[in-house]
Amino acid sequence: MASTLDHRKSIGQNWMAGTGPRPALRYPHLAGALGRPVLVALERSPDWCWLVERADGPWYPTMRLFRQRVSGEWDEVFEAISAAVAEPLGERNVAP
Repeated sequence: MASTLDHRKSIGQNWMAGTGPRPALRYPHLAGALGRPVLVALERSPDWCWLVERADGPWYPTMRLFRQRVSGEWDEVFEAISAAVAEPLGERNVAP
């Protein structure tokens, strides 16, 4: 029976070999696992782990998901992300 350490080593090897999560989504997974705030732009039909019709995920409480409504249309997604990035800045964006 494989130990937990063997399992973690296998996951790490898959990750480095490129057979784990898609490369563009590795960093959001890592940031979420580290508890860092992260905003993720998702295509219309994302991987199963992002579930459907949610702005968050049950695995990473610090993650916000932004989804395409129409396949290939990213403008609305990045406008929403821009607004979300500006939120915590608050007064810091105001010129003196």
